[in-house]
Amino acid sequence: MSETLRVLIVEDSEDDVLLLLRELRRGGYDLDHVRVEDAGAMQAALEQRPWDVVLSDYSMPRFSAPDALALLQKSGIDLPFIIVSGTIGETAAVAAMKSGAHDFLIKGQLARLVPAVERELREARVRRERAQARDALHQRENYFRALIENVSDIITTIDTFGQITYASPAIQRTLGYSVDEYEGSNAFDIVHQADQHEIDIMMTQLLAQPGTSSSAQFRVRHKDGSWCWLEATTSELPTGSDVPEFVIVLRDISARKQAETEREQLLARIMDQAREVQFIVNTVPEGIFMVGEAGEIRLTNPIAREHLALLAPEWNNGRLTHLANRPLAELLTSPPKGLWHELESNGRSFELIARPIEDGPGHRGWVFVLHDVTRERQVQQQVQSQERLAAVGQLAAGIAHDFNNSLAVIKLYTDLLGRSADLTGRNEERLHTISRQTQRAADLIQQILDFSRQSLMERQALDLLPYLKELTRLLKRTLPEDIRLDLQPAEQTAFVIFGDPSRIQQAILNLAFNARDAMPGGGHLTFGLAVMEVEAKTAVPILGMAPGKWIHLSVRDSGAGIAPDVRDHIFEPFFTTKEHGKGTGLGLAQVYGIVQQHDAFIDVATAVAQGTTFHLYFPALDEPPEAKRLLDESVPLGAGQLVLVVEDDETIRQALVESLAMLNYQVLQAENGREAMAQVEQQQDQIAVVISDIIMPEMGGIALFHTLHQREFSIPFILITGYVVEKDMENLRALGLRGWLAKPLDLDKLAQLLQQTLS
Repeated sequence: MSETLRVLIVEDSEDDVLLLLRELRRGGYDLDHVRVEDAGAMQAALEQRPWDVVLSDYSMPRFSAPDALALLQKSGIDLPFIIVSGTIGETAAVAAMKSGAHDFLIKGQLARLVPAVERELREARVRRERAQARDALHQRENYFRALIENVSDIITTIDTFGQITYASPAIQRTLGYSVDEYEGSNAFDIVHQADQHEIDIMMTQLLAQPGTSSSAQFRVRHKDGSWCWLEATTSELPTGSDVPEFVIVLRDISARKQAETEREQLLARIMDQAREVQFIVNTVPEGIFMVGEAGEIRLTNPIAREHLALLAPEWNNGRLTHLANRPLAELLTSPPKGLWHELESNGRSFELIARPIEDGPGHRGWVFVLHDVTRERQVQQQVQSQERLAAVGQLAAGIAHDFNNSLAVIKLYTDLLGRSADLTGRNEERLHTISRQTQRAADLIQQILDFSRQSLMERQALDLLPYLKELTRLLKRTLPEDIRLDLQPAEQTAFVIFGDPSRIQQAILNLAFNARDAMPGGGHLTFGLAVMEVEAKTAVPILGMAPGKWIHLSVRDSGAGIAPDVRDHIFEPFFTTKEHGKGTGLGLAQVYGIVQQHDAFIDVATAVAQGTTFHLYFPALDEPPEAKRLLDESVPLGAGQLVLVVEDDETIRQALVESLAMLNYQVLQAENGREAMAQVEQQQDQIAVVISDIIMPEMGGIALFHTLHQREFSIPFILITGYVVEKDMENLRALGLRGWLAKPLDLDKLAQLLQQTLS
C-alpha cells in the first residue's frame, strides 16, 4: 500500500507543481497537496491541517522561500522545508540552509526530490521522537521530585505490648488515621501478616540489648485498606520508669520501594541500552574515535581501527600526529569548504569531522567521526553517467524518429515496386540493394532506439536457462574455434524474467561479439546464471535496485580488459576504440538501452589484461514461461474494407495509401486527429479500422484514440510510430488498442496485423 504524503507547495507555477507531483508519485507516494503562493494562504494552510513536508520555489512575484521559511519557523511547526528552484544561486542556497532550510533542489534535476523528501521525513520523525523522549523524561523527573518533597516521618511511642501511647500528626498524611484513632490502638495490629516476623526480630533485639536501636521494614494497612511500606527505627525511650517504653520513627518508604523496583527495571533497561549503544557504535559504518589533548587515542570502534590502519599505520605505537599525511592540528580546524575534511589514501576517499569534548570550562580532547565515502563517490559518478546517457538518449530518439519517417517511405515504396511484374533483372537487383540498405539503416535506427529506451517491446515470461542453451549452440557455430564457450548456471532451477526474447538475444549477441573482439588470439567466454535475493537492509550491487529476487546474468571473457579512461564511456553511443569502418559504436549502447527497458541494471568489472565481466540484473518473475504464438507468415489481402489513414507527413501517407490499395483495401485520408474525427462522424458505419501516426499537429494519434474511446466509437484502432515507451502502449491496449507498428513499416506485418484486427 502506498504511503500518503501531505505536501504544502509554495509555488506560483501550476506546471512546476505538476512536475513535482509527478516525481513524487513516481517515488511511490499517494499525494495530498495544497498549492499556495502568498503568506496569507500559507498561514491559513498551516493552521487548517497538518503537513508532512513543505516544497517551496525560491522566488515568486508576491512571496519567496526565505519569507515562507520565516513564516514556518514563526508558527513553531517542525516541518522539513525543501527549496525547489530553477534560479537559486550558490550564495542564496547557502544562506537559505543557514536560515533553517533542510535542502534545495534544481527544478530541472528532480531525481533527488524523492530521496531528499524521504531523508527529511526520517530526520523530522527522529526530532519528534527526541522531543517526546525529553518530555517524558521531564515528567518522570517532576514525579520523583514531588514524591521526595512530600515524604514525612511518623513519630510514635509504644509500650512493651505494642500499645500506642503517642502519634505525630504525620500519621494522617501517611496512613489516613487521625491521631485520636491511632493512639490507644496496638501498633502491630495493622502490620501485614507476612511481615510480623520482622517486628518480632526488632523487638527481641531491643529487649535483649537495652539502650540500643533496631530497625525493620514492613507493610502496614492504610485506613483505606491499602498497604504502605514503612521503615521503622526503634530505640528505648528513657522514661525512668520500670516499664520500658519505645520510640519508633516510621518513614513511609512506599515511594522508595516503588522507586527501587523502578530503578532496578530502569537499570536493566539502561544496561540493555548501553549494550545496544555499544553494539551500534561497533557496527555503524562510520569510524568513531576519541583523542586526548596530547594526541593519545582513548577510544575506537572497529571501523575506526580499520580506517586508522590505512590512514595512520603507526597510531598503535604512540600519539596520533597525522592522518593521510595531514597534520592532526590542521584537521581540528574548520575545512575551507563544508563541514568535513577530505582525506585520500590508497585509492580510498574519506570524510572526517572533529568536535571538542568540553566538560565545563575545561577541554578534555576531541571526538572524530571518520566516514568512508569511496562508494558514495562511485555512486555519484554512476548517477552522473546515467544522467549523461539519458540526455544523449533523448537526443538520439528524436533523430531516430525523423530518420524513421524517411525510411518508412523508402521501405513501403520498395515493397510496392518489388511486387511489380515488369521489373528487369538489373532493376530487380538494384531494388534488392535498396531494400537491403534500407534494412541496414533500420537496424542502425533500432540500435539507437534501443539505447534511448524508445523501441517497441514484445515482453513475455522467459526462462533464461533453456534460452541461453539454444543461444550458446548458435554462438559455438558463429564464434572462432579458438574461443571456448561455457554456460555455468549456479543451480538447476528456473531463471524466469519478463523480457522480449529478440531484444534479449540482441543484447547477449552484442556482448558475445564484443568479447570476441577483445580476444583476437582466442580465449574463454563464460555465461553465468544465478538467482540472488536483495534484502532491504543490505547493500545493493547497483544503485536503484529494489529489495526482492533478481536474476543475475554474467558474461565473462578472458580478453584484454578495458582501460580506466575508456571504462566510463563504453555505453555512450558512437563511442568505439575500433579502427575506422570496423564498428559503429552502438553495440554496448544498444545493450545498455535494452537492459534499461527491461527495468534491469548493468555493470562492468574489468582490468587491463585481466578480462571483462558484464553483470546484468533482471527482476525475477515467479510464473512459468509460455510459448509465444507465431504470426502467419503469409501476406493476406483485404476484402475491400474501408481504412482511415491519419498521418501528417504527406509522403508517408501516400505510401500507406498505395500500399493499402495494393492489399485490396479502400482508403480515407486525414492529416491529423481533428480531420480524422470529422471523417469518423460522417462515415463511422463504413470505416473498418483506423491507422494513425502518434505525433501530429493539432491532435495526435493517442489523443484521437482517447477521443474515440470516450465518445464510444467502437472502430478498431492501430498506431504507427517511430519510437514509443512500451508501458504507454500496454496501457492503451488495456483500453482497446488493437496493435501498433514500428517505422519503417513492413508491408507484410501491416497486412497480417490488419487481418488479425478485422477478423
